[in-house]
Amino acid sequence: MEAYPNPTDGKFNIAYTVLEKTSVSVLIYNLEGTLVKTIAPNQEQYEGKYILPTDISDLANGTYIVQLSNGNKTKTEKIILSR
Repeated sequence: MEAYPNPTDGKFNIAYTVLEKTSVSVLIYNLEGTLVKTIAPNQEQYEGKYILPTDISDLANGTYIVQLSNGNKTKTEKIILSR
């Protein structure tokens, strides 16, 4: 998983690869661990490469944790929102 551009003004992409048919969810947390946004709740996807356009411009400036889960695998990456 890669989130770019980083830092972002609010709009960024999440690039990821699915190795087998599975459901995918993308959750955004603040640094206190509070869920602040759900981007893609349990979308079923097939094997392949994906780019998910994402918008967090409604959130306050700061650092957030992007969590991508598919099946039993979870990846996280920090994203900095700065306008």
